This record gives sequence, structure tokens and C-alpha cells, in this order.
Amino acid sequence: MRALDHPTVEQTAAGRADQDVLRFVAYGDQRALADGEWQTMIDHIRRIDAGSPLAFILDTGDIVQDGRHSDQYWMLRGILEPVVHLPLLVAVGNHEIHNNDAPIARENTAAFLKYLDPAFSPTRMYYRKDIGPLRCLFLDSNDLVYGTETDGEYAPSPESDPALVAARVREQLVWLTQELAEASSWPGPVLVALHHPFVQSSRKHEESARFLWSFRPNGPQGPTFPEMLLEAGVDLVLVGHTHTYERFVLEKDGRRMQFVNLSGRPRTSFLWMGDGARRARDFRGAEVAKLGEEGWSDLDGWRIKQAAVMLENEQDQFAIFEVGSTGAISMDVRFLNGDDADTVRDSLSIPAQ
Repeated sequence: MRALDHPTVEQTAAGRADQDVLRFVAYGDQRALADGEWQTMIDHIRRIDAGSPLAFILDTGDIVQDGRHSDQYWMLRGILEPVVHLPLLVAVGNHEIHNNDAPIARENTAAFLKYLDPAFSPTRMYYRKDIGPLRCLFLDSNDLVYGTETDGEYAPSPESDPALVAARVREQLVWLTQELAEASSWPGPVLVALHHPFVQSSRKHEESARFLWSFRPNGPQGPTFPEMLLEAGVDLVLVGHTHTYERFVLEKDGRRMQFVNLSGRPRTSFLWMGDGARRARDFRGAEVAKLGEEGWSDLDGWRIKQAAVMLENEQDQFAIFEVGSTGAISMDVRFLNGDDADTVRDSLSIPAQ
């Protein structure tokens, strides 16, 4: 399979050199076979880019419905054609790799997304990008959630090689620990993108979110996964998976991290049976207590605020981010409303550190 034709952020760096503001768009969970909404969204993004150039597009995963079938990647190539001049950065979702239970899905995904990083392969789907003042870490959360040593959402598949998956998990965690150590001294903002959330209000996929929240990559005496991100100075986490929009502010020990879930909307078609469990719930004012009731642990010392949540008028969405030369970040979230995508439904500002 031929890799996607989009340029890399390294290839377009020269064109950004004289720009004071780094602009990019983020979205997730569109899937190439879903419906026509992705095409509509891409057309809006094309027009936004024509008016004020974007540096890249960030996708939080689930770029196809079933990564075992290579024809879906060819369909995706056509959907993305209007923005083929923009780099596309992807945090690999579970549909691309079919919940880790089909090696051919990882092979197809690696071939299609090979342009992302020289080391990108079926066994390594995580990477780093430094784009102007912004450092981005893209994780393969699938190996963490569907790995062999987790109590996550799914048991290991008979088609998976447990030793191979365990080795991938260890290698990614070594990489992540090193990258977070380096990120703590990065002068600009740090963004982490992964497909699976570790905090959410919807019931669907709670098991994997609870696991990631309490996961301790460096052993039982080490910090939890979100504590590691916070201690390294991560400013912004972008996730998907749940097919909703919500934003949390996570604070502990005087540090703060913004957590944004951009993953479309619940759907009622045959591809999304049981969409009710995906709907976000209003936890505002009682976030820690509600999460505790839902089975989250390791909540001591955390302040968690559900700052925005899509409870009604559910619509697909994308966010426009701007990163200033000082490192300040702003975000405007646009919801699709028919052909209109000019309405800002949520906004965020992260001051320079």
C-alpha cells in the first residue's frame, strides 16, 4: 500500500518560519466509512486554511472503520484530497489496528502512515514532532489498553502474540519515560495526543479509561500515567474514542493540564449500536465524587473540573488551535450545524509558562 501523500511537518517548516502564530486543526473518530460529515468538515477546514494558513491537521484516531481492509485507506485518501497539501498527524486509534487482534490491520496502518516518522512501523506507532514552539508526543494507547498485562477493556486476542505485544508495551514506556524527562525542559508548550481517554463522563469504554488513569508505567511505586504527564509539564492532552466532546481541567500539586476529547458525536446508525452509552453526562461540581462512583481510583490530591461538555444538540466538531511565539495556546471548537461551522461552542486559553 502506498503511504498517504501529505507532506511532513519537516517538509513544510520553511513556510512557517516567518509566521508569528502556529495554527492547526484537530478532530477525531470520523472513520472513512461513516457518512458524509467528514467530507463536510474537510471542506470547512480547506476554507479556513485558504483564509489563514494552517500548519497541520491533528487526528486523534479511528481514521478508518476496519484497518484489516486496505480499500478503506484508499477511500480515506480521497476524503482528504482537498487538504492534501497539509501535514496530517495521527494518534492511531483502535479501529485502525482492530483492537490489536489482527496483525494485517497493523501492517496496513503502518504502510499508510509510514510518512509520519522514519521509525513508524507495525511494532512502533508512537513518535515525537517539534513544530515551532510546540512539542507533540503521539502515543499508541492501543498497546496499553489491549496489551497482555492490563485489566483493560478487552482480553488479548488469540491472534495476537502476547510476547510481541508485551515487548511493544515495554519499548513504548521506555521511550515515553525518556521523552517526558526531556519535555520537562522544553521551553514551549507540550501536547500529548492519544486515542483512548483516561477521564470521561460517558459510560462507553469506561474500563479502558479507568485502567489508564491508574496505570503506573514504572511499577507499583511509581506515579500514575496522568501524574507522569502532569509532572513533565504537559500542557494539553488531546484524545478521542468516546464519540463526544468534553473538556476537563486536571490539577494536582500546583500543576495544571487541559484535557480535551474531540471525537465527533454519538450516532444511531447500525455502525454505532448502543449510542446512548456514549453520551456525555453532566459531572460539573461533583467530578471527583462522580468518577469515584464510576470506579475510578487514585483520585486523592486531584482537582478535576469538567469545564465543557456536549449534552444536547450533539454535532460533529473540530477545534482550531493557535500557538503564539511565547508559547500561549488558544482553542476554538466549531460544531457542524448543517453547512455552518462558524459557531464557536467552546474556547480555551492556556497562558505561556
